[in-house]
Amino acid sequence: MIHIGQKISWKKVTTLAASIVAAAIFAWKLQPSYHNNANAILVVTTVFSVLAGFLITVLAITADERSLRGSNWRQDVVYFELIKKDLRRHRNMFYLYLIVLLLAFLGSLDVCWTEGWQKSLERALLFLAALAMLLSFRIPGYLMRRHMDALERRIKERREKETH
Repeated sequence: MIHIGQKISWKKVTTLAASIVAAAIFAWKLQPSYHNNANAILVVTTVFSVLAGFLITVLAITADERSLRGSNWRQDVVYFELIKKDLRRHRNMFYLYLIVLLLAFLGSLDVCWTEGWQKSLERALLFLAALAMLLSFRIPGYLMRRHMDALERRIKERREKETH
């Protein structure tokens, strides 16, 4: 949700738009190679199962109460809001992984639907899988930034204690 007065990161908007376009092209071009390819289905399900497990770990790290390291409760409220925002973002990514797995499961069923429905399902799957992969590249940078910020706060706290 965007709050009034909140700045829009045009870099993030541009990156998201480029990711959507790339995922759409990927889905359209590679769907014929994916169709009835048991190895491709196996790779998608394995990769997204692993990513979902990894993301659960990220959620646990993000939700750690040690992240509330403000010097007073007001600072902790600010940190809490940032943590909540991060948790929502990770939760949404986790749901995206689960949707990809659901579509892979549905696409692998031998159901009596038309060829057009099968192609549409596979394109949706490939689009969401590509988008999820592209968006997942941000997670390591996020984790690094988060831990570097915590270390910098700790150094600052020590410096303040030692100089007073």
